Formats: sequence, C-alpha cells, structure tokens
Amino acid sequence: MTSTEAAAIALQNHAALWSMGEIRASDVVNAACDALVAGLDTPGLRTLAA
Repeated sequence: MTSTEAAAIALQNHAALWSMGEIRASDVVNAACDALVAGLDTPGLRTLAA
C-alpha cells in the first residue's frame, strides 16, 4: 500500500468516526492535511484542510 492510499484510508476512517461522534472535527482536518502531504490533491481536500 502506498502512502497516498494509506492517507486516503485514514481520512475515510476519520470522517466515518467523526460522523458517529467518536472523534473531533479537528482530527478530520489533521487527516486531510496529512493526505495533502502524502500527495492527494483535490479542491475539496484543500478546503477541508484549510
């Protein structure tokens, strides 16, 4: 698994946990930032990370 795949999976997991109220929104934002650093890049991801 590449680092971009791992970052995408981590972001997806964080979003699911946030939607269930298990983690804070800031954890999802941090995962989005990590995904950008790992090489994922979409306008929506940039907005979420910002």
